[in-house]
Amino acid sequence: MKMKKQKRNMAIGYVIVLIPLLILPLLIQSRADMGLINNALLLYMVSLGLNISLGLTGMSNLCQAAFWGIGAYTAAILVTKVGLPFLAVVPIAVVVTAIFSMLLGLLSTRIKGIYFAILTIGFALFFSLVLQNWPDVTGGGTGLRGIGDPDFIFFTVTSRKGLYVMLLLFCALSTWFYCAVANSKYGKSMIAIKFNDTAAELLGVDTVKRKMLAMALSGGLAGLSGALNAFTLGVVSPTQFIYGAGLTMVLILILGGSGTVLGVAIGSVFMVFLPEMLEPLQYWMTAIYGVLVAVVIMVLPGGLVSVLFRFKFFQKLYSIFMKKRDDDSIQDVPRILEKPEGPISKQPVLSVENASISFGGLAAMSNVSLDLIPGEVHALIGPNGAGKSTLVNCITGVYKPSSGAIKLDGKSVVGLKPHKISRLGVSRTFQNLAVWIGLTSIDNLLVARDGTQKAGFWATIFNTKKAKKEQAESLAVAKRMLVDMGLWDLRDAYIGTLPYGHQKMLEIARALMTKPKVLLLDEPAAGLTAPEVAILVGMIREIKESGVAVLLIDHNMKFVMDIADKITVLNYGKVLASDTPEAVRANPEVVEAYLGSGIKRTKGVVKDA
Repeated sequence: MKMKKQKRNMAIGYVIVLIPLLILPLLIQSRADMGLINNALLLYMVSLGLNISLGLTGMSNLCQAAFWGIGAYTAAILVTKVGLPFLAVVPIAVVVTAIFSMLLGLLSTRIKGIYFAILTIGFALFFSLVLQNWPDVTGGGTGLRGIGDPDFIFFTVTSRKGLYVMLLLFCALSTWFYCAVANSKYGKSMIAIKFNDTAAELLGVDTVKRKMLAMALSGGLAGLSGALNAFTLGVVSPTQFIYGAGLTMVLILILGGSGTVLGVAIGSVFMVFLPEMLEPLQYWMTAIYGVLVAVVIMVLPGGLVSVLFRFKFFQKLYSIFMKKRDDDSIQDVPRILEKPEGPISKQPVLSVENASISFGGLAAMSNVSLDLIPGEVHALIGPNGAGKSTLVNCITGVYKPSSGAIKLDGKSVVGLKPHKISRLGVSRTFQNLAVWIGLTSIDNLLVARDGTQKAGFWATIFNTKKAKKEQAESLAVAKRMLVDMGLWDLRDAYIGTLPYGHQKMLEIARALMTKPKVLLLDEPAAGLTAPEVAILVGMIREIKESGVAVLLIDHNMKFVMDIADKITVLNYGKVLASDTPEAVRANPEVVEAYLGSGIKRTKGVVKDA
């Protein structure tokens, strides 16, 4: 029933938006104004694509205009030189552009940030040179003409108002597609990559494939807009797709508001009509843009759309296009931390055998060995620089040990990508908090569930039966996790707005969502109050009772001694001792090694100094 209501509300929402837009051509008499509106629709589509790569994923894509041009020139070449019809040309242009952008996205896995931005600028400039200096194919400086009108078999679109209706329908299709992506597991994981791609990779998200997908989708929408642009104008030329056009699309996201459909729409209209209104000041246009961007960033960091979202009507209208969750009920699903029936195996689930690694000739870890047993807490302690985090990074695939072995269920994981190791059953938290602040609490948990789901991209977008089942199961588990940890009331809060202690607890909950066999807790008690540490102790005990092997790193010795079944001490990258807490507490070498490092003996008890 609720699903039917949701679909009905979405249909009503589309009607509310589309009816005024369909009436608009009846109110416009000027061909020039109609042309500007059509240009705004084209800019909206290509900027919506940029919103996937830049707005959602945070990739510094500054060559969207080049992708726009690839779509336009692909369409123009196929029409003028091959003679293909409109309905064949458009999908080919989309695919060709998506392939080019995907290949560029592959390079983003090697270079990031400003360096990737420079790469995209270089690609945009190279594309402009190709257009200018390959006249046999591109027509050179004059471009390609005689593209003709869009032919839909039974009718041909010839008027500007007819083109408007065609473009509006393609905009509606693009909007539906964008919303489907943004609301899916793919869109959520893209946002996670934007805020911390390392954490996403270590929790099971294949960040390489996600970045390539984001660029492919971004390029695909650019290719669609480019092909339609070629048929709308009837001509393509290099001046249409210069590097400056790409900056215009970035300005659309900044001014309108990135990450939202409405923000892209506002920005597109703004950037099309503002130059017309300020034509007498055209020589000052660059300065005006600069001042405008500075003002928006300082006063309205969320863009102009943030002004509209202050009104309840726009909040409700926008929410219609977002997927709703039935947050009022908790499905009867097994708890993640359910105690297994029968005895827990005492065979090591993960073994580190004489692992060593050096950085710049300096040995960070030498011949380290330890076993993690299901249902036990194995603490790893030592002074700063002892190699604790290095060992965790070797286990999770961040580093590859120069020698030795690391085995999960008897099989080597050395050399595997971090996301593959995570999917095999190794999960972790981080010394420095690494939650995805741009997502809600429940969405943080759902992204971590990504690696357990099998439904592909198109199955997810079209919400097939398999995809629905997986999404329902993941949502049920996330709900159960939040309830069990007493965090249910925080489910829809953006995690970056929560107190530090709650973020720490949610980070552990997120790690558990991957269904781990091994859980690596790196400084989980750091920064917590005494009551919060007490809650953490109870949580870890419940985790180990569920049969998960826990590797614990922490400097709070009282906390470690209370919870650990076994302790391994590292010093200068080597194992100093590995035994029960009682034996480690009584080991004079351990006490001696920690003198002056924050740990001392008082009346036979090791305490945090």
